[in-house]
Amino acid sequence: MQYRIVTDTVLPLAGAPFSEQTFTPVLPRLSQEGPLCPSPAQYRLACRSGAFNIILTAPAQLSGAYAAACAALAHNPAAAILDSRTFGAGQLLLAAYAAERAEEDRFSARILRDVQRRRGRIRCFFTAPDSTAAFVSHRKRPPLFPPFCFTVYTVGSEGEIRRFNTVSARSASDALFFSLRPYISHTKKIAVVHDRSPKAAQRLIARLSAVCGGHILCGESIRTDLPLGQGGFLSAAFFQTEE
Repeated sequence: MQYRIVTDTVLPLAGAPFSEQTFTPVLPRLSQEGPLCPSPAQYRLACRSGAFNIILTAPAQLSGAYAAACAALAHNPAAAILDSRTFGAGQLLLAAYAAERAEEDRFSARILRDVQRRRGRIRCFFTAPDSTAAFVSHRKRPPLFPPFCFTVYTVGSEGEIRRFNTVSARSASDALFFSLRPYISHTKKIAVVHDRSPKAAQRLIARLSAVCGGHILCGESIRTDLPLGQGGFLSAAFFQTEE
């Protein structure tokens, strides 16, 4: 049986280990308009092929995408819906793992079990230039930082946005690198996703490559209703090694 991975927050860039047969985003292009949650009709359209579809959605507590996917495909035997509890780089990393497992094993129940387990090992960090993420991470008001100070956020185990730390750096990509560096010396699975920040993403990829030496997946965000603000974001994710 052929498998396809469907995502709602990320579009892999050229060179990613995906093809039209193994991957399709529910929203294929960036929009210059405001954030938008995929509708049930868009999920049905994305899953029209004869393949078995593994749908990875943004966290249910941050987005209506999971509810829309369930409304569209809950009774479709050729679709399995999974709240990825992450977005951006985290979702790209999980999609890549799901595609790898689909190539190795044609038994869908086993693939879904493994994807669910691996979901809990994703560490996703991101920067967002405006104050929306600060409000969502339970701050009463946007913090005031001097120039060249950046807030780095992380995605919790249930998909919630948490403030990770504040970093003095020349750029958001440097701040993200400094936050990631203590964790990635032994990992070969890293993903970077940007929203309207291709130069920042390339700078981050170059610095990460010098440390981990492995291939880094790169992607571009597609529109969702995630509460990250209108200024774009830069995210990076990796699989935490098992203790």
